[in-house]
Amino acid sequence: MNIILSHRNDLNKDRITFSLSVKSALETLGHKVTQVGWGHDLVRPMDAGSGQELLLHIDNGQQRTKMTQDIADFPGLKVAWLIHPHSQYEICVEVGRQFDFLFSAVKSKIDSLTKHTGKIVFWLPLAVDPAKIYPDEAIEPQYVIGFVGRMQERAVPMITAAKRMNISYLVTEAWGDDYRRALCQSQIVFNQNYSCDLNFRTFEVMAAQRLLLTNWVSGNGLHDLFTPGYHHLEWLPGTAGQDIESAIELVRDDPDVAARMSERGYHLATEKHTFKHRMIEILRKVSEWV
Repeated sequence: MNIILSHRNDLNKDRITFSLSVKSALETLGHKVTQVGWGHDLVRPMDAGSGQELLLHIDNGQQRTKMTQDIADFPGLKVAWLIHPHSQYEICVEVGRQFDFLFSAVKSKIDSLTKHTGKIVFWLPLAVDPAKIYPDEAIEPQYVIGFVGRMQERAVPMITAAKRMNISYLVTEAWGDDYRRALCQSQIVFNQNYSCDLNFRTFEVMAAQRLLLTNWVSGNGLHDLFTPGYHHLEWLPGTAGQDIESAIELVRDDPDVAARMSERGYHLATEKHTFKHRMIEILRKVSEWV
């Protein structure tokens, strides 16, 4: 299949390889992919040439961009993967109305997106590119627990628990190779999903074969994909850090159990939740409806 892969130009710099990972996954599946963008980089879809069968657009919903003139006359099927409908809902609705099929990375927004766009909407969680996350070199953890990300205020519950228990912890911001190395520097990697989303770090920590400690949010689909206490650990806000301290105690008192949990998470993330798996799902759904 001839596919145009388009994306917003303002995807966060820590996810600069997101669209490249999608492109690689599609090419691995045997498809011809032309990557384009709106704005100053690359070209518009209608400039990419004729004979295209599918337009797959990745939209992070961070800014409004007039797209109608670019895709109205596209001869093939138009599909969009909406990444942030939980935080940029109106923009995602505006964009979604211009496509034939929609995929939402946020499960709880499927019904409302269906209602307000008039389109068929499927849940498609985020994913991981194991080749870009799992380090080539062996990295021994230097910290018991750590947080790697931009919004470091989310690490406050972790910091409070770590200080109370007097254990080593890491809070840092990193990109690219530094990001994956930073993930591996801690035995436990702390995560806090925003609102009702299921963020990249959920999958990336597991692919780095580190123990994920993440918050559970009702309706975000985490338990549809992974089993708490088997693939990862969870914490709940309002428990005075007890869940976080329990995770720390597990690693400290029974490291073999923690290691086995990390390994199970790694295998599930890399065997069922890669970008290749997500592209297979998109193409399967599209084929069922055309």
